[in-house]
Amino acid sequence: MKIIIAPAKIMKIDRDSFPVQSKPEFLTKIRILEHFLKSRTKEQLDTLWHASQKVTEQSILQLKNMDLDDRLTPAILAFSGIQYQYMAPDIFTQPALDYIQKNLRILSGFYGMLRPFDGVCPYRLELNTR
Repeated sequence: MKIIIAPAKIMKIDRDSFPVQSKPEFLTKIRILEHFLKSRTKEQLDTLWHASQKVTEQSILQLKNMDLDDRLTPAILAFSGIQYQYMAPDIFTQPALDYIQKNLRILSGFYGMLRPFDGVCPYRLELNTR
């Protein structure tokens, strides 16, 4: 059985708690999406994200600093929503970590389907964005 959870809007960087074990499965398509987003103007990104000016500015900065190959955070630690806080993966035992790597998947508007220890960087792209 696979457990599927949603991402959180707020993301954080944590390169110290656990090592990244893998790259996202759809990395080739993610690079196309990254290029598309980086080629948009601020006005186009405003329209796409439907966010406040402050959030849009933070998201543009994230996009500018995005590197899909370096300085990555395991997906299970990158998202900072309530379900991730209550899950508290930073205190899991090794068998629990092995279990979630095998059975847990995180849906992402940018990355697609993520395993818990796929390396990610902060982004803004909600699942319902066309």
